[in-house]
Amino acid sequence: MCRFDDERNMNMNSKYFIIAVSAIALIQPSISFAESRSENEVRAEAASSGDISKDAKAAWKDIKHDAQAASKEIKAFFVGEDESVPAKQLSFMRASSASGIIGSAVYNGKKARVGTVKDIIVNSTGEADMAIIADGDFPGFDGKLVAFPFADITKQQSTGDVIVPLSEKAIKAAAEFRYEPGTGKTKARYIPEGGYSVSKILDGNILSSTSEKVGSVEDIYFKSGKASMVIIGFDKVLGLGGKNVVAEYGPTTIVNEGTTLDVQLSAKQSAALANYKTVATK
Repeated sequence: MCRFDDERNMNMNSKYFIIAVSAIALIQPSISFAESRSENEVRAEAASSGDISKDAKAAWKDIKHDAQAASKEIKAFFVGEDESVPAKQLSFMRASSASGIIGSAVYNGKKARVGTVKDIIVNSTGEADMAIIADGDFPGFDGKLVAFPFADITKQQSTGDVIVPLSEKAIKAAAEFRYEPGTGKTKARYIPEGGYSVSKILDGNILSSTSEKVGSVEDIYFKSGKASMVIIGFDKVLGLGGKNVVAEYGPTTIVNEGTTLDVQLSAKQSAALANYKTVATK
């Protein structure tokens, strides 16, 4: 599982080295979610422990976020369902996206690292039910996985949701989390019925309303405790180049293909994306 996580994180990094967007699309009005400094960035400044070996381990585990440092803001055109709305670009902070939250370090009130965000569990409507935290701090070893209510460990602000400090005591007291139900008596928490792992969704494809693969899931943006937007990538080669567009998460449907979780667009979203591709590739 650890090798899979590392490979997924490396693939996720490559998605954001090149963000190409077209100037024409079927778009709804622009919404800007940018701010000068996120709380995650401020806490990251205090991550150094003064111990070279500890800092080296932390840097290794956080390589995904180091690679993303050159691109703090995600920009893409919004593919809306109303074809009459003029094209405008959206931008929002990566710190409030799934790729910005998952893999990020969790700090306590004294700015000491106490864990890592490993996953977000959403329900069928996109509401974030749980944040999964790993208390391990050695690369390749997650340690104990625990589940927190997403609303309890995030701060909802105008630019999106960010992780707030947690104490070691709170992590130790939290319910253990397991992806698969175990046997015997246990107080562990599991993915609830109708719930989905966002980490798994990030490995999925974008499907049209007729189940045709039309892109890949690049990221998911969270706001007010809910998946708000899905970033769609297409025409990419080995995860690079191509184009990114944004669609509302609400009208989409999660399709469980067993090994992957794909995001299926509504009929109107599918038509808008198809029209966008036609214009953008001319």
